[in-house]
Amino acid sequence: MDDLFDVIICGAGVHGLSTAKYLAEKQKKVLLVEQFPIPHSRGSSHGHSRIIRFSYPTSQHSQLMGESFRSWLKLEEDSGTKLFENCGLLNIGGDRFLTKVSSGLRSLGLEGQGLSASEINAKFPGLKTQKYDGVFEKTAGLLMADKCILALKDSALKLAVVIKECEKVNDIVPVNVSRVEVHTNNGKYRSKSVILTCGPWINKVLKPLNLKLPVSPLLIRVVYWKAKDPELYNAENFPSVIIDDKVHIYSTPILEYPGLMKICYHSGTEIDPDQRDKKLPNKDQTTADTQWETLVTAIKKYYPNIEPVPAVEERCIYSVTPDMDYILDRHPVYPNIIIGAGFSGHGFKCSPEIGRILGDMAIGNPMAYALGSFSLSRFNSSNL
Repeated sequence: MDDLFDVIICGAGVHGLSTAKYLAEKQKKVLLVEQFPIPHSRGSSHGHSRIIRFSYPTSQHSQLMGESFRSWLKLEEDSGTKLFENCGLLNIGGDRFLTKVSSGLRSLGLEGQGLSASEINAKFPGLKTQKYDGVFEKTAGLLMADKCILALKDSALKLAVVIKECEKVNDIVPVNVSRVEVHTNNGKYRSKSVILTCGPWINKVLKPLNLKLPVSPLLIRVVYWKAKDPELYNAENFPSVIIDDKVHIYSTPILEYPGLMKICYHSGTEIDPDQRDKKLPNKDQTTADTQWETLVTAIKKYYPNIEPVPAVEERCIYSVTPDMDYILDRHPVYPNIIIGAGFSGHGFKCSPEIGRILGDMAIGNPMAYALGSFSLSRFNSSNL
């Protein structure tokens, strides 16, 4: 058995890597274990881009974004790699949604630009909206996700984080309040505490510890569509867009594949993450088909110069909680087992501060944020 680590982190997606970097900067001895190569395309952290914004409709996420944004820009500077594209973000929706978005911006001392439907249509000819107005956030944009993962990995290695790739966690063995063992297919490791950032595999890892979280792994179709006039949708002329119209549709400008724009439905169908590519049961396929029809209808409605036929389709997995919010908490029986889970398709951008929170929990530092809204206690005990 290897030497004692201060913290072992299981799962090296964006949250595991961010947590490892934070703890290593605190001079802690850290082991990071990942069942796949880093990066990989089997979970939630891969892909070309993620929207980053301050304009959350919930205050707790807006607060996380302040420091997270600064951390991403610092990583960009330190790595010498462009990680952020400042294309702005346009939120489109009803008055209630836009009021929450504007309030989130004001809580950080920022102001969004209110736009009527006709102003949106004039400012962004690639969009067409009649029913809804919008709020434009010029400070927002895109993170280059795959490049972020590589920059975080490189930073962690430079900080002496021990990274074990292609090792699957088979068992977490609590010894006492200051010792935990992690057993993998390749060895056994000891630490004072363990942080679980296992994405859609979280409940498989927690099952032997008699805990089941209300987290559902959802298969997400990440789809790119051909632009009839690409100039309308490039990142210099067109922002990322979030449309709150009964369901949640989002898009990013042409930046990844030439002439193709990403437009997606912000949900999916529940799957086993170890069988991601298996054919869906009939019931789930019906749900997926309905979601697809909704997406195509939205494209025809809001994006008049996009061909409503998919050009490229990729996949990822969301880990979704009932309230679409994070779980950042301790195991209710083993306090030195820390859980970061249920990021529900909107955790990537906040990962620097999520890493700080999880790291501080593991080493006993005071919390920088009130964590009530992220605690396990918000769920009915019968769900756990």
